[in-house]
Amino acid sequence: MFNVDHALSCPKGGYIYARHDGVRDLIGEIAREISDDVEIEPHLQKLTAEQFGNARSNESKEARLGLSV
Repeated sequence: MFNVDHALSCPKGGYIYARHDGVRDLIGEIAREISDDVEIEPHLQKLTAEQFGNARSNESKEARLGLSV
């Protein structure tokens, strides 16, 4: 059933990404007022021989950080 709760939580509709992007962009705008070094969705550095124990890491070539300040 498509209702407001479903629309705001379904990963296929795009609303989750729109909410994330809106918050990310707002924080980025505020951060630009105090810093000149702000990037939205910069690529992550490639991993070399780092060990993270049980933690998992995104090793995709397209891996990005949401916001860098």
